[in-house]
Amino acid sequence: MQSRYLKATILSSFSWAKIPLLLLFAVFFFLESYALLVHHFEGKRDLNHLSGNFPQNREKLCHEKLKDEFSFAVVGDTKSSGTFEVIAEGLRKEPLSFLVFLGDFVYKGSEGEHNFF
Repeated sequence: MQSRYLKATILSSFSWAKIPLLLLFAVFFFLESYALLVHHFEGKRDLNHLSGNFPQNREKLCHEKLKDEFSFAVVGDTKSSGTFEVIAEGLRKEPLSFLVFLGDFVYKGSEGEHNFF
């Protein structure tokens, strides 16, 4: 008899209004876990040798043949959902002399975040 009473009490105290909140929590937990995994694995990749303000890249620009005209692009915030990819595809078709990448917003400024973002 007590077992039936306990089951009835548990079922009557369950609120179906809590389901959206539980789903929201589960989705948030999944997305945070995914972001941490991506940051852990992708953040350790080395930069492309042509990326950055490194001496070898500045030296290469100094030794290029001088032209009467040049063109360049300035980009930033590359972590979008498809917008930057479309823009980058268009930039690949342009005869750019160089590209200035402004970077992306990071919270801590660690080397891992610099490499990933």
